[in-house]
Amino acid sequence: MFFKSNRKLVKGAAPLVLDVAPTPGFFAGTQVPTRYAWTEVEALRAGDHVLTAENGEQEILAVETGTLTVSSHAAAAAQWPLLVPEAALGNAKPMMVSPGMRLVVEDEVASTLFGQPCVSARAESLIGYRGIARARVARPLGHVTLRFDAPQTIATQGGLFFDVADAQGVHNFLPLDDRQARLLVRHLAQSDEAERSRVVSAGWI
Repeated sequence: MFFKSNRKLVKGAAPLVLDVAPTPGFFAGTQVPTRYAWTEVEALRAGDHVLTAENGEQEILAVETGTLTVSSHAAAAAQWPLLVPEAALGNAKPMMVSPGMRLVVEDEVASTLFGQPCVSARAESLIGYRGIARARVARPLGHVTLRFDAPQTIATQGGLFFDVADAQGVHNFLPLDDRQARLLVRHLAQSDEAERSRVVSAGWI
């Protein structure tokens, strides 16, 4: 596995430093659906097509790439990637995500708070919910930003859904600001706690 949680740092591992802070995007190794197979994002080029959750097959207009490099110099915490543990947001496996990338959250709590069952929030604003935390890596990570002519919802092989904006910053789902996202996280956590503490009453079978 290519990531290590910042809670269990490898002895002697250097902090992560970004040469240039990347735009919200996917880390190399993340697989997205194409017509015939799951494909790693770093293999995609402008003109290729991916299968979106809302609009079927869509053409990629542009691809921007970058690299997060390891350095002995201290890095600002805001630059670290985030680790989303298995099942935190319905994902089937742990995933590393960019802090500025928007994740789709679907829950009745969102309907109650914002009038829509599906919303999107910056990954960074979900820190603390179900173990989502900043992470450090021990080697460089490739970073890929996909550009489309309209907002798209991209599913990944790990089970996370990303709300990818168009060039004007328009999203498919209601984009929560950080304050709204923290409110959502607080109520989601309360809902989880209530569900765990729910008493199962005996009944006839």
